[in-house]
Amino acid sequence: MNPLPVLQRILKKPLAEDLVSLQSILLAWEAAAPEPERRERIGTTLALLGDFYVFLTGLESKLEAHTYAEIASRMDMAAVGGVVAENVLGSGEKLLERILIGGLSELLMVLASRQYIKAFDRELGAFYRQVAWQLRAHMWRFSARNRPGLSPAQRTALIDALFTSLLDSKTPGEAKSIVLGCLFQVSLLGAIAPILPLPQDS
Repeated sequence: MNPLPVLQRILKKPLAEDLVSLQSILLAWEAAAPEPERRERIGTTLALLGDFYVFLTGLESKLEAHTYAEIASRMDMAAVGGVVAENVLGSGEKLLERILIGGLSELLMVLASRQYIKAFDRELGAFYRQVAWQLRAHMWRFSARNRPGLSPAQRTALIDALFTSLLDSKTPGEAKSIVLGCLFQVSLLGAIAPILPLPQDS
């Protein structure tokens, strides 16, 4: 099963049904994985995917359909999606690092560009804080796996810097939803890239 078309759609416009499709692929991989380390990596990716799904479905239930569709469309990492199609398979850690750095830079620009938008209802604040709590743990663990040389204090400071604006009550709600979505996209890409099968294995 080739996950790349689904992954590209998730990076272009994340929808719950595409997350379900990717979950099915990952569950099949997990069941067939002979190595404990691969099963563990797939399980970690499935946990991240599950929280992404809860975020999207929770956001959809709290917003009117038009607003939700617009927000989903603004989580557009099409350029990264193109990189996935052409280069991720068997490309090594340097490409993954560039994707993650580029993706994080992109989402921080999104946050800055959306500062002018009127905030949504205050009741969404608790939802965003809960999602940020879950995502922060995923990013911490991903960082620990890929940058083991950082001290816990350094790692915490770097990750918390990403979430400062998200937890600021002055940051507009739409900006928070878009950036959380982008953080999920980047984290998912980082988690799934090392477990993608090589072309000859797919």
